[in-house]
Amino acid sequence: MRKGHEIFRSPNQVELTIEDLPTEKSYLTRASGKDLGETMPMWRVQTEGYKDEKGMLIGVVTPGKVLDQAPDSEYISGGVNSKGCDSVALGRQGNYFHWGFAVSPTYMTDEAKLVFVNSIHYISKFKGQRAFVKKRIYATRDSLNDMYYTMSEEGFSKWQAMLQETRETQAKEKAKLVKKKEDGEELTRFEKMMIDAPPMKEYTRFDLVSVPEDLKKKFGEDWDGYKKYYESNRDYLYSPDAESGRGLFLDVDAEAKEIGIPNHDVRLLDHCVEQLDSDDEKKHKMALKLLARYTEQDFEKPAQWKDWLKKYRDYLYFSDVSGFKFMVDVNRLPDELKPKPEPETDPAEEVKKIVDEIEVPDVDDKTPVQFKPLLKT
Repeated sequence: MRKGHEIFRSPNQVELTIEDLPTEKSYLTRASGKDLGETMPMWRVQTEGYKDEKGMLIGVVTPGKVLDQAPDSEYISGGVNSKGCDSVALGRQGNYFHWGFAVSPTYMTDEAKLVFVNSIHYISKFKGQRAFVKKRIYATRDSLNDMYYTMSEEGFSKWQAMLQETRETQAKEKAKLVKKKEDGEELTRFEKMMIDAPPMKEYTRFDLVSVPEDLKKKFGEDWDGYKKYYESNRDYLYSPDAESGRGLFLDVDAEAKEIGIPNHDVRLLDHCVEQLDSDDEKKHKMALKLLARYTEQDFEKPAQWKDWLKKYRDYLYFSDVSGFKFMVDVNRLPDELKPKPEPETDPAEEVKKIVDEIEVPDVDDKTPVQFKPLLKT
């Protein structure tokens, strides 16, 4: 948590109340949190949360410090979650502010209300900025540390301990709900789902990490072999299933490796554009294939590729999380290269459209916030 950030200081100076609370067990199963202690310093945002069994909505985080590694973004704070201690609960991308906590101001602490107001003031300064890095996949070079840790004896044993504790907790809760049902008490929709949920299965390392089938055949349970393989080929890793929108595993780009230029180095684009003029059909096809793999462009003519690279070469940013792509940093472009601004819209009208389209789900009496009335307010 960046306690010196502007959202904690302006226009309202907020004295943050920090308390030591139990560390989330899931944090300890990841490399980013393996050295944490039993407690962590935390700042309370909500007076009640989803873990208080009062029907509160669960918030949203972005796993991994994606917002800390992109030029259009910034990481401000994590938040209690099941995805790791470096997941983003408060952050910014372009002119969007990510407030990951789900409750309305009714259930915010007094300090959080002030920080929320500060956040609105802060994001207003970024009018005209654009978010261009697109989170498309899960497996990146930065995710390898968690993968190595999960494969290790220490990491996997922590996963097993956490999962076993979860199984035992679920079994106890299910037994309570079954008795409640037998006693003739009314169950909420969530409680009915809990009773019907199947028991959590036993997990292997391969259930917790994703590697290509050919590597499984090659290394089997030689966990150190995977690490050596990936680290020796780190400059040529990419996600072959990135176009599916999932990107669950990494593999080596043999074609980029054959050329000998790292896939995140803009010189690879220079080389491929030059090869488009080659009389060697194989080299020409290889160049087009790599340009399509590592950019978002689909030009047909070499002159178009040359013109694009000449214009934007100095403004390119390589992003693993965007599907291993070179992205144009639109916020650094000179005025003559900037895309035309989007037409102004009336925010009130946009919100009204969203509200009118929302179908309010059936909720039980314990749910404190219903979407439609909240948005209309």
